[in-house]
Amino acid sequence: MDAALGAIAVLVHCFEDKLNDLDVRLAFIKSKPVALRAMRENHGIGVILAWLWGLAVLVKEKNVNIDQDDVVPIIQAIMPIAAISPDPATRFIAFRLLNTMLNLINDLARLSVLKDFTSAACPFPQMRVAAVGLIKDNVLPALKEKNASPFSTPVLMQTLGPILLRPQPNDLFEHNLQLSEFIDSYEPARLTESMSFLYALLSIDKANRTAIRDAMPEFQAQILKPLRKRLEAWEPEMEKDDEVSMALSGLIMSIDRFDSILS
Repeated sequence: MDAALGAIAVLVHCFEDKLNDLDVRLAFIKSKPVALRAMRENHGIGVILAWLWGLAVLVKEKNVNIDQDDVVPIIQAIMPIAAISPDPATRFIAFRLLNTMLNLINDLARLSVLKDFTSAACPFPQMRVAAVGLIKDNVLPALKEKNASPFSTPVLMQTLGPILLRPQPNDLFEHNLQLSEFIDSYEPARLTESMSFLYALLSIDKANRTAIRDAMPEFQAQILKPLRKRLEAWEPEMEKDDEVSMALSGLIMSIDRFDSILS
């Protein structure tokens, strides 16, 4: 462990009460290179996550302004840990820290990061699934506020619609997709999460502030109709395998819910 990381470990483990005395902004900026290097090299991850968590909490408590150009690289470095760390506890902590760090940047920057995390270009399919929950965590509270934000206006669907309203890849249902191929991918989970969010948004956004209702024709054409057609074609196979049926039950329930609300 290098000297800088060792100093952070001492602060985290031995002098937690001293964190309140830190110049939080300076500590964040000065420790940023150490944190980025440690996460990149997968070295001292537990120490770094604990350190960043402590700083993030203090930033919020003390209402300290940290330049988002300093925060976004940290968010981007945490993301792979939250997605693919072999340790479940580390993944969980990293994911919660990811959410906390996202709250340190402005709404537009946060929306941009979430777009990156959910797009097909994201190399971690686990994150493409999990980040839909982060979107939901930002949108539903925003709709309760009177002040407009990118999460409560048509900007939301303009930014995320091309991702949430379509399968990944976009032509997924256009070729002879096999049930086994579909089940072995992360797409059933991603579609289930996306449909759950879209259903909640459609139910809550009665005033159509996000333009979610305007997006429904595309959603029906790109996901609902082709997915229903595939499920009908796969039904004989599904009836022979209870595990497969259970794996797709969330999608079937989601389709039924949309049928009831859109009819």
